[in-house]
Amino acid sequence: MLFRSTDRISRVAGVLMSYVAGRVYGIDIPAGEYGAAVANMQRLYRAIEPAGSVKTRAISLVEGLVHDYSLLDGLAHRVTTELPERTGNLGHLTWKNPFTDEVSNESFPEVFDRALVDYECTVARFIETGDMEAVTGHVNYSGRVLGTDEEFDREE
Repeated sequence: MLFRSTDRISRVAGVLMSYVAGRVYGIDIPAGEYGAAVANMQRLYRAIEPAGSVKTRAISLVEGLVHDYSLLDGLAHRVTTELPERTGNLGHLTWKNPFTDEVSNESFPEVFDRALVDYECTVARFIETGDMEAVTGHVNYSGRVLGTDEEFDREE
């Protein structure tokens, strides 16, 4: 099974999620909903795993009658003994930044490690200068360079 949980985890996480939903978003979600959501997810994955199975292909065909693609087939995990070279780009395949067109073959772990160093330098620079635009280069969280008239509050 992909995700294991216990009744205790479901109860504690449910109370926390319920509290956050109420305090942050002002919505009332009963504490039992977390455990129910986990159980639903486990049922779904039992139905669609492994990817490529007869059962998954049948579900995909039915889903294809109403959609252009099968979301459930996309969620199913392929069984393989090969290392996941595309997962996290561990195979160092070439990719392009969609905002800058910069080409790279960095893996996710390499980008993440670089981001940790960049963050440390960026925070130090911001503390020294207080100039957010100079620190960020007017680049938003998604990595898109913003126009001179754009602010950082727009979500990508």
